[in-house]
Amino acid sequence: MRTTAIFLLLVLLAACTIKTNRGTHELNMKCSNTDSLYLKSIEITDQFTKINFKSSSESCRAYPPGSEKAMSIKDVAKNKSYKLTKAEGVPIAPANGKATDFTLTFEPLPKDLFKFDIYEGTVDPKWAWTFYNVTIPIK
Repeated sequence: MRTTAIFLLLVLLAACTIKTNRGTHELNMKCSNTDSLYLKSIEITDQFTKINFKSSSESCRAYPPGSEKAMSIKDVAKNKSYKLTKAEGVPIAPANGKATDFTLTFEPLPKDLFKFDIYEGTVDPKWAWTFYNVTIPIK
């Protein structure tokens, strides 16, 4: 009986010390190369990674999933990218227009990824949306 209690206590302690990035995180992070785009929040689940943006630009667009210019999330440490799967509330290239609040959905991130970059693929760097060192608080 005592061995079982100790085992359960160890399992409980281990469960309490597991670090995860799952959940919704308010970040309010400015884009690295424009004052008109902010990453408001990020929701990370086992099924998807959803990022909410706010734009004040009159001219805004996202490249469609599958495009070499589409945004992606990059784990710089492991040189692994996570692809865009869906864009909502923003004109899709080649269209252009105003988008105030929009959401981009990506492949799910590993539970142990807490720091990464977000960038547009083969877009000219001076025009590309880029967020460096996005950091998720450890829960």
